[in-house]
Amino acid sequence: MNTFVVIFRDPFPPDLKFNDTHSVMLDSFKLSDRELLVRSYADSPKQIAQLLGMYGTEENPHIGVVLKLEGSYHGYYDSALWDWLERSREVSHV
Repeated sequence: MNTFVVIFRDPFPPDLKFNDTHSVMLDSFKLSDRELLVRSYADSPKQIAQLLGMYGTEENPHIGVVLKLEGSYHGYYDSALWDWLERSREVSHV
């Protein structure tokens, strides 16, 4: 399973829905009203952007960025985040 950082330019709606949760298992961890961590079987940031409907308009094309976390990561945050990330590692090694 892969982990992605998703950063929206503007706050996303609280009822944000994934466009297709049946073919790709997704789970998310909300960091703020603009930032999510997403767990998925998808392989690329583009796939996550598509699932989240992150395509803007011709006049306003950039509504956010999706980054894939690979390898190790370091940081400081509430312990709930590290627990969530650890569960991602456990699932990917099954």
